[in-house]
Amino acid sequence: MGALITKSEFAAARGVDRSTISKWISRGRLTAPALTPDGRIDAEIADRQLGASLDPVRHLGQQHRAKPAAPPPGAAVEAFGPAADLLRAKAQIALIAAEERRIAFEATRGRYTLTEAAEAAWAAALTEFLLDVENSLNDLALALQLDHRQRIQLRRWWRQQRLAAAERNRLAAEQAPRYVDDPEVA
Repeated sequence: MGALITKSEFAAARGVDRSTISKWISRGRLTAPALTPDGRIDAEIADRQLGASLDPVRHLGQQHRAKPAAPPPGAAVEAFGPAADLLRAKAQIALIAAEERRIAFEATRGRYTLTEAAEAAWAAALTEFLLDVENSLNDLALALQLDHRQRIQLRRWWRQQRLAAAERNRLAAEQAPRYVDDPEVA
């Protein structure tokens, strides 16, 4: 058996008016053994009965409107299990949708871009640059008056430079974080 309290105390603890408790009793949502012959309420049994008989979402909305103030810090706040889970899930869905809309808006302003698009653009620009350098090696060889053997050495040197740079970049990519935080979100 739980704590026996008055209707007024039970109403205050649940954040509803005393008349709401009377309505629950008249509608059969609160019955014996939660109601004692002396008019008091066994809070533990009453909570179980209410959890099974009330529309949880509507009840939590009524509780929220009726509460005069937030509970003091550190106080335990109990919600009706499935209803609280449902409300948390809906709130999480709303937060995700809002974040998706914010990101889409920022993308239209040019603040965000898809990683794949940025990587493809960077790869295309880098490839074009490297081809320009490689194609200009013949012009460099002619300007330096290099013979055939020296031009081959120049091309080998260039390929070694490209391979070394590619390996450094591969190692750096392995060490880079998978996700980068947005400083404006934090």
